[in-house]
Amino acid sequence: MLFKRSKEIKPKDISYEELINLMKVDHCLVDSRGRSSYAKFHIDGAINIPYEEFTELSHLLPDSTDTPLIFYCKNVYCILSPNSAQKAISLGYKNVYVYKGGVEEWITKNGIQLPQIDEPGKLTREQFIEIYKRKDDEYIIIDVNDTYDYKIKHLKGAVNFPYGYIITNYNKLPKNKKLIFYCASGARGEDIYYFLKEKGIFKEGEIFFLAASVIFDGDKAKII
Repeated sequence: MLFKRSKEIKPKDISYEELINLMKVDHCLVDSRGRSSYAKFHIDGAINIPYEEFTELSHLLPDSTDTPLIFYCKNVYCILSPNSAQKAISLGYKNVYVYKGGVEEWITKNGIQLPQIDEPGKLTREQFIEIYKRKDDEYIIIDVNDTYDYKIKHLKGAVNFPYGYIITNYNKLPKNKKLIFYCASGARGEDIYYFLKEKGIFKEGEIFFLAASVIFDGDKAKII
């Protein structure tokens, strides 16, 4: 007897308005970004389960698999919350949602003014493009996405050091070049920058992060 393979259950994407309604009932709101991003700002009531630490921290999720779980990360380009939500479904949770707008939309919708910090390692879209177009061999551009995502699409000339690899092998990063970290949304690149800054193994001016999203339209990269 042949059995049809059941379709993979997917989390439901929700809007800001749907998020507000879900937050009126018993729920669990999960920030899938790294610890440094969560510490700087997060939606009130959210717990922090970074995507890379999901397995180790999944015990923080509610005991009841019926409890609505709402995952979010930085913005619509961020893959951390969808991937985390899929892991929650694999654990048996039945009501799993992804707030695609993430913290960027939440901040805009609520008129929140975050303090502007002049971070020396922060590269704007324009600054990064200038360096990238120069093909300056003084820099190494590092894609911190997972190897699978890197193989699908990445900036030409970028090398891949996945986020999780760097966390446990940061001493193996190149030391003879200036390093620029980027990812799809900017969240992981920023988290890695602050992680390395806290470790104190790089001097100011040796590491940077792209404070912008990198998306692809076919083979063409867009930095927005």
